[in-house]
Amino acid sequence: MASRRRRFHHCLRGKRYLVRSARLRQPIAGTCDHPSSPQKEIRIGPHDDPWEELDTVLHEGIHGGQPDLSESAVTELATDLTGLLRKWFGDRMFPGGS
Repeated sequence: MASRRRRFHHCLRGKRYLVRSARLRQPIAGTCDHPSSPQKEIRIGPHDDPWEELDTVLHEGIHGGQPDLSESAVTELATDLTGLLRKWFGDRMFPGGS
């Protein structure tokens, strides 16, 4: 399942981000600018697995909302939240997906 191209604005803890699909160099799945950046962006690279894409979106969103967390804490929290959502929603979240 290929990722769709997306582009929208979203606020994280009062900071407005442009969130968009982007072609990123492997192995980078996503990036997030620091909340102090004047033109903040979250960029999400293409994913074949919708659950991995969700994990990346959560990961980068956590960076935007809690920039002082360590990379390992962000990774752990994003993965834990993805697992929680997967257990709660199962196939209802991504019908026909992985």
